[in-house]
Amino acid sequence: MSSSEIIIFDLDGTLVDSGDNIASAINHTRASFGLVALEKEFVLEKINCDNINAAEIFYGTKEFSQEQRDIFEPYYYEICANNVRLYEKIDFYLEEFRSHGFKMAVATNGKSTFARKILESVGIDSYFDMVVGSDSVAMPKPNPQMLLKILDSFETNEGSNVLMVGDSIKDVKAARAIKIPSVVVEWGFGSDKPTGDKNLTHTGELNWIIDFFKD
Repeated sequence: MSSSEIIIFDLDGTLVDSGDNIASAINHTRASFGLVALEKEFVLEKINCDNINAAEIFYGTKEFSQEQRDIFEPYYYEICANNVRLYEKIDFYLEEFRSHGFKMAVATNGKSTFARKILESVGIDSYFDMVVGSDSVAMPKPNPQMLLKILDSFETNEGSNVLMVGDSIKDVKAARAIKIPSVVVEWGFGSDKPTGDKNLTHTGELNWIIDFFKD
C-alpha cells in the first residue's frame, strides 16, 4: 500500500470535539475515588500538555493504576460517541483529500477501539486507511512510534510527502522527531497552542494541505 502523499491526523480536538466525554470519563473515575469534579476547561487544557504528570493532575497518584483504567475505559467506551461533533467542514475536506488520492490515517493517544467507534459515529471512518491508538504501540505521542507504524504500513520512501495534523505539542514533537512537517489546528483543546510548521486558525484553511502537496 504505497502512496507518495500521506496525511496523519490526530483525532480528539483535531477532527472531532469530544471534550465533554473526555472530561466526563475523568470525572466519573475521580468520583469513584471520592474526588471532586474538575472543570472541563481545566481537563482539556492539561490533556494536551506533555510536561506534566497526568495521573497526578487528574487522580492525585504518581501513575495511572489498573483500577483507574478499569473504571475509566469501559465508561469512556460506552459514552465516547455520545454527542461528538465533527469540527466544521471536516467531512468536506476529507472528501477533497480523498479525491486528490491522498492516503489518510489517524494517530491518537486514545485507544484505537475508542477512535474507531467515534469515527464511525460521525461517519468518517471510511476515509482512513489506518487507525493507530495508544494500545497499538509501546509509547504514545510525543514519541513518534505511531507515526512510524503508519509510514511503515504505507511503505513510504524518500520521495513521500507526509504531514502530521494535530492540535497539541505532542503531535508537533512526534512529527519533529522523524522530520515530518506538522500542521497545528488552533480550533482544538486548550488555549495554549504550539507552533507547528504551519498553524491553521479555522477549518476553512485546511485547503492549504492540497497546496502543500502540489508545490
